[in-house]
Amino acid sequence: RILPFYSHNVKHGFYDNRSFLLLFNHQRYYLKNDTQTTFFAIPFYARRWSETENTGSSALLWPFFAWGYNRKSGNFAIHFPWPLVQIEDSISPYLYKRIYFPFYGIYRRENRETFFLTPFYFSLETDTPSFISRYYYHFLIVWYFRRDYLSRPDPSYGWSWRYFKIWPLFQYEYDDRGNVSFNLLSLLPWRDPEGYERLCQPFWTLFEYKRTAEGERRLGIL
Repeated sequence: RILPFYSHNVKHGFYDNRSFLLLFNHQRYYLKNDTQTTFFAIPFYARRWSETENTGSSALLWPFFAWGYNRKSGNFAIHFPWPLVQIEDSISPYLYKRIYFPFYGIYRRENRETFFLTPFYFSLETDTPSFISRYYYHFLIVWYFRRDYLSRPDPSYGWSWRYFKIWPLFQYEYDDRGNVSFNLLSLLPWRDPEGYERLCQPFWTLFEYKRTAEGERRLGIL
């Protein structure tokens, strides 16, 4: 290395990497059945390709404009420009992405799906062997969350949990362990599991009711 002008790092049969002025980088990796080459002129242009043509990608002003493919995984991606437009497909692992931020987007990966249509609707759905969850938002005003546990109960929420909120009018939360909470009004425009909203609730709460699985009861008016 003669930094910052030049560097050369080589391991015969494994890789051969060179760098000029820390801005121009050329890398070559010798894989079992292929050779992969990368050229990167920071930040203007980048290209990666393999001799078998199983993979390839290019970028301009990385990471804003990029596209590429991988035939082994069935992957194809376009970011033009990132993060506003993201299009990607993959067979293994399964992936489907169409994002045109901030207006529309859908993202599916294995057992999870995210969808948004700004500002009308947003959803996050997850299905796993241990739990099923659904999070829905409408206009960022109406919130509905639910989670059901399949293999074993959650220490905090039991087998099922629900949360419903119309901001800023009220929020309602309960689970099958016997925990219930209701507040009118609720000024924070998100769920507050840490309890910060409770610190200032006496200034604006019209009605409050809470019941816990441990036997606590609380009722408040004005």
